[in-house]
Amino acid sequence: MQFIDSKRISKRNFYANAGISRGTLESPTGITEDIMAKCLAAYPEIDIIWLVTGKEKPPEVIVPELPQKCDKCDLKDELIETQRRYIQRLENDLRQQPGDAGQKRKAG
Repeated sequence: MQFIDSKRISKRNFYANAGISRGTLESPTGITEDIMAKCLAAYPEIDIIWLVTGKEKPPEVIVPELPQKCDKCDLKDELIETQRRYIQRLENDLRQQPGDAGQKRKAG
């Protein structure tokens, strides 16, 4: 449970990702080698010594560092915003067309 808490995932997601039945880790009989193997296969960052003995502290979750904003990011954002405004203008123009031409386009 410490590992699940440190990963900030739900027990349900942990069980699903590991392919084990819900509630298995809370079983008073402990976990089997098969369950340990499934947990390690799904989450290789688990310290096997900690998993088996419980004596080591659980692994820390390493959050990847986000890359710095690239030189072209501002240009890309500006281009996307320009395209969004252009599309919006075209949609407005279609709605303002006389007759039901705008309605036909909108429905289709």
